[in-house]
Amino acid sequence: MRKKNSSFHLPSEIHKNQLLILACTHKSYSNENSSPNHSNERLEFIGDTVLGLIASELLYKEYPNEQEGILSKLKSVLVSESSLATIAKRISLNKYLLLGKGERLTGGENKDSNLANLTEAVLGAIFLEYGLENAREWILPELKYILRHSESAQNPSGEKSVLQELLQKKFQSLPEYKILAEEGPDHEKLYTIEASFRIKGQLWTEKGTGKSKKKAEQSAAKALLKTLRKKKIV
Repeated sequence: MRKKNSSFHLPSEIHKNQLLILACTHKSYSNENSSPNHSNERLEFIGDTVLGLIASELLYKEYPNEQEGILSKLKSVLVSESSLATIAKRISLNKYLLLGKGERLTGGENKDSNLANLTEAVLGAIFLEYGLENAREWILPELKYILRHSESAQNPSGEKSVLQELLQKKFQSLPEYKILAEEGPDHEKLYTIEASFRIKGQLWTEKGTGKSKKKAEQSAAKALLKTLRKKKIV
């Protein structure tokens, strides 16, 4: 039964509330204990919806002058896997995660996907057991932390979008991106990407690196944008 007016404190509740225990139960743990349907996946579903509502409300109030497009980009940062994993680590939520032996041996307690799902599931359980206000009070400080400290939140359009818009507007042309190198094992790749733009026969290029192609492209775009601005081309 939902306890809308209950006082909620996660550390004191998480070991005795069955729904919160379920929220911390990864499917690998339930499978190893012959309870394949007893995992946090359904709670992730409800937590995802609650998270979207709280994040949207926060952004609407925090950015009264921003257009819908920027708010949507900021929301995508707040609800991203990396942001939710960061939240789980910040508040030591990962220490409550129940994993199967195989998943734990492969570093499952540190996987962003597992931690993000855990955060959503716990939020869903808090909503169902203690109501929306308690869910909001629990997650809101963490969402505000992400807004203050995430580079993507500080620059929601991203250098790649800014560069594209400037070049499209002034030269009716777009930059090009090329992968120069992929280094490291699959779980720890480092990409090097070149961003280039040709104007009046001159080719401008800059390189960027990142742990994903997207991050490497943003890094390269940032470097190229800085160069083009320095040369007063844009």
